[in-house]
Amino acid sequence: MNITNRFTPSPALALAAIAISTLAFAQGLPPDATPARGTPTVQPPVSPPTPSAIPDAEEGRDWSIKLTEIFATTEPVTVASGLKFAEGPLWWKDRLLVCDLGASIMYTLVPSDEGEAKLTEFRNPSDQAAGAALDDDGNLIAAHFAGHLSRTGTDGTVTKLADRMGEIKFGKCNDLIAHPSGVIFFTDFGGKESKGVFALAKDGTVSQVDPDFYAANGVAVSPDGKMLYAADYGNWIVKSYEVDADGKTSNRREIITLKGEKGRGRVDGLKVAPSGHILTTGPGGIWVLTADGKRHSRLPIAGGASNLALGGADGKTVFITSSDKVLSVKLK
Repeated sequence: MNITNRFTPSPALALAAIAISTLAFAQGLPPDATPARGTPTVQPPVSPPTPSAIPDAEEGRDWSIKLTEIFATTEPVTVASGLKFAEGPLWWKDRLLVCDLGASIMYTLVPSDEGEAKLTEFRNPSDQAAGAALDDDGNLIAAHFAGHLSRTGTDGTVTKLADRMGEIKFGKCNDLIAHPSGVIFFTDFGGKESKGVFALAKDGTVSQVDPDFYAANGVAVSPDGKMLYAADYGNWIVKSYEVDADGKTSNRREIITLKGEKGRGRVDGLKVAPSGHILTTGPGGIWVLTADGKRHSRLPIAGGASNLALGGADGKTVFITSSDKVLSVKLK
């Protein structure tokens, strides 16, 4: 389904009057959790969709058994610390870029085997940058909770790419990914009128891929460019879409729900490994899923995880944002 320049907002529910802090929501804390000072707050998107039947979690299942099929190391190493709320990691120009959503700052750091890396300010303020990626020309693009997308050119010039679809202003742009066609897929966590998954074409046209989200979050494309994946934080669901060579989507499916699994965290950020496995944050850490959404294994992250990125000199390091830290493990 691909809906172009058309959006029908749902009627507001009483739930929309309740403010939930970004930090509490992103870590699965209860709605009455006290937000950290200076942390942006969000209104829950209205009229949540009815999810598919939710299977029971597999109680007592040891999800660590198959970890070594995917990971060369399974003990997370702290790469950096001291952020307010780490999000949106991206391997860029031989270093890691991290969005500190809590402080509205973007940092870069060079990982070291000799201890934690120094955080260097890249952009301050960042307009609440929450997600980062590269476009098809290699430029840095970012999704901002302030309600827009941006591009940073090779000369450092920052351009606002989009902040609305027609007359509908975006709410809290959360994450984004560039498809080989040049289309940028991005998510809106939710505002007064806008939520879900959207597509920004090369000519600047914005269309809506899927409005049927409670709180759209992470988004990723398969290595062959034929599949798009998106996370619904509010419903604990990962969806998939087929994508053609022009970036048009079809055959929407809910491929998995992690509702009921034990541990801190929700379906938030996700990436696709070169093997085709989906790596998504979820209860208890990073879940490894097969391409069709079956549970494979889970990498435990004690403090929960908000997002992840693949990078490093050989492309086999998984950088994981977890509360105020950046962690790493190695893929095989």
